[in-house]
Formats: sequence, structure tokens, C-alpha cells
Amino acid sequence: MGSPARSLGSSPWIPGAWKPSGLAVAWHNGRFWGVNATALLCSVLVSSVGLGLFVYGKKQRRGLHLAAGILLIVYPYFVSSIALMFIIAAAVLGLLYLGKHLGI
Repeated sequence: MGSPARSLGSSPWIPGAWKPSGLAVAWHNGRFWGVNATALLCSVLVSSVGLGLFVYGKKQRRGLHLAAGILLIVYPYFVSSIALMFIIAAAVLGLLYLGKHLGI
């Protein structure tokens, strides 16, 4: 009689596996990894601001903007919490603002 019955919310790719709302399915070395789509989108947003600062700092030869851009590009890879990601971004941009007005 074919395939076994699936419960509501089961993934079509993983028989019998439950897929929570808002998570994408990823496999690495035979293990299931839940990837939060919102955190991924937020990290792209923060990194794009960092890319803008990096390009500006490189063209204008401003080391502070260049360093802030590199930091904003790199750190979202290591932070999975959305709130912490935006807090760190605000701190980096605040330090950039402070450094610019102090003449560093």
C-alpha cells in the first residue's frame, strides 16, 4: 500500500522529521541543522552595511571606517541571536561615530 502516513508538519525531504516554522532544512555531515531564516536575513543586512563602510573607507583612505566595515562583515557569522547582532552593530556604529567626532 505504498508509503507510510505522514503527520502534519513533517518534511517531505526527511520522512518522519518535524520542521518547525521559520526554519530551513540543512544537512551537514549527515546531521540536521536548523537554519533560522530571519537571522540569516539580518546577518545579510548587517554585512551589507559593513560592505558599504568597507568600500567607503577603502576609497577615502579612512582606517576607522575600513575597520568598522570589516568588523560588521565578519561578526554576524559568529552570532546567531538577532537581538545581540543588532546590539553589536549599534555599538560598532556608535564607536565609529564617536571616533569620527574625536578625530581618530
